Amino acid sequence: MAGKKQKKQEEAPAGAPLWIVTFSDLMSLLLTFFVLLLSFSSIQEVEFQKALGSLKGALGVLPRNDAIYSPVKTKFPKAIVDQKKKFDDTAQEIKEALKALEEELQKQKELGNKNIDNVDGSEKENDLLAQLQALNIANLMDMIDVSAGKNGVVIRIDSPLLYSLGEASLRRIAYPILDKIIESVASWPNDIRIEGHTDDLPINTPEFPSNWELSAARALSVLRYFEASRKIDPTRLSALGYGEHHPLFPNTTKENRAKNRRVEIYVQPPQNRPMVNYSSNERN
Repeated sequence: MAGKKQKKQEEAPAGAPLWIVTFSDLMSLLLTFFVLLLSFSSIQEVEFQKALGSLKGALGVLPRNDAIYSPVKTKFPKAIVDQKKKFDDTAQEIKEALKALEEELQKQKELGNKNIDNVDGSEKENDLLAQLQALNIANLMDMIDVSAGKNGVVIRIDSPLLYSLGEASLRRIAYPILDKIIESVASWPNDIRIEGHTDDLPINTPEFPSNWELSAARALSVLRYFEASRKIDPTRLSALGYGEHHPLFPNTTKENRAKNRRVEIYVQPPQNRPMVNYSSNERN
């Protein structure tokens, strides 16, 4: 019996057991996995700590006050930084000028209150103080918005400050407001684009068949006032009318329509416009 068992053991197939193939495949996969882990570990520790800090922030954990947690500051080209600073400075100047204007108008209103009863009715209608009486000076700054963005400074003025309803001629109350704006932007070389906007209420008069004509005429009236000041190069000026098609708010309420009736003055970087020369032959 012993001899037979020994003979069977000697007749075992040659070579490695079959399970070693599966084992070697598994080891190869594990080796590949650890090689990948090693390659991932080459990420800089600072980047890892930043990612960890972001994760902690998302979880509501305050990060330590270490250098690795300091915010990353994006570096922009110097020209863009300088232009942005110029726009911010211009916006601040305009805001300060309009604030001074509001204070001056308030003084004039208080002074006018003392003598308004002594003014003849026909004179009262044409007098600036009478227009101030009809305008809520306390809300003046709510009707003028100045902001600086990547495209320049935007001055947004509600139409009641500039025009009567359905009209494009400037009211006298608009003169000191526009004068302050001219004073603020005259020294800058930037282009000035004036946009007129209306609400969606239709208009159909001989002068203004639609809101297109009304919005364009309102923008042009501001442009002509700027040009008449002789403080701004006319080549810097342009005017556009958008009608009711660029509203700030849905035209669903009386208040929203009032906000959509506006003039926007954009103080933008100078554009490189080609000079156009017309010869006598071209004119003919």
